[in-house]
Amino acid sequence: MRTTVTLTPETEALIKTAMAESDRSFKDVVNDAIVTALAPGQTRPLRTKTRALNDIGLGGNLVNDAYLAALALACGGAVVSFDSDFARFPDLE
Repeated sequence: MRTTVTLTPETEALIKTAMAESDRSFKDVVNDAIVTALAPGQTRPLRTKTRALNDIGLGGNLVNDAYLAALALACGGAVVSFDSDFARFPDLE
């Protein structure tokens, strides 16, 4: 498939860095990134959860909130809740 995609400056920089570090083509870097991100069993939500926990220094009763926040962040979604603890996640909508 051929398509046109508009990349954000951050995405462009990441792709250029990956190309330079691995001596691979734009097409190969983008295809590998998409397959890695969308493949069954990928672990991005776990990495996002770990980052979310570390960013705000929480544990205990708020771990489930962190997991929901991480899933929303990983999927580009939002959390709708009356629980004010979700405000502790700065990147969450």
